[in-house]
Amino acid sequence: RTDAGLSILVPHGLAALEDADMVIIPSWKDLEAPLAKPLEDALGRAHRRGALIVGLCLGTFAIAAAGLLSGRKATTHWAYTEQLRALHPDISVDADVLYVDDGD
Repeated sequence: RTDAGLSILVPHGLAALEDADMVIIPSWKDLEAPLAKPLEDALGRAHRRGALIVGLCLGTFAIAAAGLLSGRKATTHWAYTEQLRALHPDISVDADVLYVDDGD
């Protein structure tokens, strides 16, 4: 259940990322906490095999923590762009766009 009162049903574990064509991270709770190693590894494997990785709003923080945005342009919720810059100085954060499509 999200802070906004929505329920997100996740019927599969991380193993589902092995075959997923698209992985969507809808948000993220603890923006400064490191990713759990199994999630970091699963995201990395999905990315390397060509899955589309999507971070919605604060989901960008999880993708950044996995190292998938290093050297790239990205954005997040406008109220958190400075925090993204501070935590991940290797990312070119664009606060003036709603999304960034880097093709993968």
